[in-house]
Amino acid sequence: MKTYNLKKILLGLVFACFFSCSDYLDVKPESVFTEETVESPDENGSRYNTKEDMDLLMGGIYSGFKGTLSNTYNLDMLMLIDARSDNAYSGSIEGWALELDNFNVNPNNAVTARGWGQYFSMIGHANLIIDNVDEITDPAMTADLKTLYKAEAMILRGMMYFDLVRLYGDVPLVLQETPDITAENIEEVYPLLYPERVDKELVYEQILQDLEFGAQNGPVPTAQNKFKLTRGFANGLLAKVYATMENKDWNRVLTYCDNALDYGYDLIDNYENLWIPGNRNTAESIFEITHTSDSPNWGWSMFTGTDWRKFCTPSHDLENAFDSQGDVIRKNAAIVIAACSWDNFWPASEYRFAYKIRNNTSSIILMRAADILLLKAEALIETNQLEQAATIINQVRNRVELAPLSAQSTSSQASLRQAVELERRLELAMEGHRWFDLIRTGQAIETMRNCPDSKGQLSYAHIEEWMLLYPVPQTERDQNPNLTQNEGY
Repeated sequence: MKTYNLKKILLGLVFACFFSCSDYLDVKPESVFTEETVESPDENGSRYNTKEDMDLLMGGIYSGFKGTLSNTYNLDMLMLIDARSDNAYSGSIEGWALELDNFNVNPNNAVTARGWGQYFSMIGHANLIIDNVDEITDPAMTADLKTLYKAEAMILRGMMYFDLVRLYGDVPLVLQETPDITAENIEEVYPLLYPERVDKELVYEQILQDLEFGAQNGPVPTAQNKFKLTRGFANGLLAKVYATMENKDWNRVLTYCDNALDYGYDLIDNYENLWIPGNRNTAESIFEITHTSDSPNWGWSMFTGTDWRKFCTPSHDLENAFDSQGDVIRKNAAIVIAACSWDNFWPASEYRFAYKIRNNTSSIILMRAADILLLKAEALIETNQLEQAATIINQVRNRVELAPLSAQSTSSQASLRQAVELERRLELAMEGHRWFDLIRTGQAIETMRNCPDSKGQLSYAHIEEWMLLYPVPQTERDQNPNLTQNEGY
């Protein structure tokens, strides 16, 4: 009997935190895979034979956001995105954190290495579903269900690759599970075991394919399934992809923003209510990782509290941006002030802490209506529909009791570009968007070179183009001789 790769099979078992979101999330993992299952696939060589088998794998997608990806969204993304930008400092003075903040990242940096591994782990899990779901012969696994499950896995894969290509540039494109290696198939399997990086444009092509399938075939959004890879989320991601690619397509950005918003997402009346712990599934939320006391969010303690030096400390520059607009509501939602025992970025008596993740029942909102509305405004500006763009920006400002844009701010494309850039910064501060926005609008180098540090010094003036990408982790290169390194590292 052929020997099967136990590691691949156990990939579907690394997720332990299951919660009620749909039927397949209620499956108990221990009832599906046993030692007998591992050693005795059916006569067709399949490890997955029933709807229950596939339900377990599908449940693993969502528990993966709280397990495999818990470091990513509970800590790392804010460090890689907001602390990298003019929004925040490292907070911590540990070496790896200061590297991210000061554009001095080492290929052995623990966070960049962890992110690479976690993203590819989830891509591997998505591939298990995509490769195997059509082979399930269980009558309970209908054709419609197979398409639905495949769509959710493709949305996940597209989401993971979108982050990877923005953080690292060219990356390996792994689109199938890795088979066992034998003397007969070694030439075929070797590239799967040790994949090379491919041009980022090819990665973007695959992202678009995956998200298009998800946008057409994924779950229809409902008021209760915001922690779900839905058609609304896929359309929102597609809008972001077309706004990020080198050859931007603003008309498609408009189309996909509208497609997402057509599912009924809208601004809620009270901005503060987005961040009150325990608030979940608001009308504004498109995709969020929901947490309860039964499945707590450990990440809140990474950013707020005076028991030890916290990560991702809001910057003087961000606070000045809020103050320049008289933006009290959003400032108080994003930043909290407390006395502590250290003073490396702010005076100890009035230290600033990130505040949008406030306790262990806080959801992590990865996409919401305000983000997509402001992206639509940006696309309207780029297609010279200035009045409509200003209307959207003013809608967002009105929610937080700010005056409409001035006539000067709406007089030209250039002035409106500045207005929407500032609005996105203040609206989405400390949510893991700022660095990606600076990169895709081509403003990262100029912004950071002119951004003072906490001492008022222009300590980021040295940054160069190659520093905009993170290094390929050295640990990955040690294991895969075909991985090249990014320029400069």
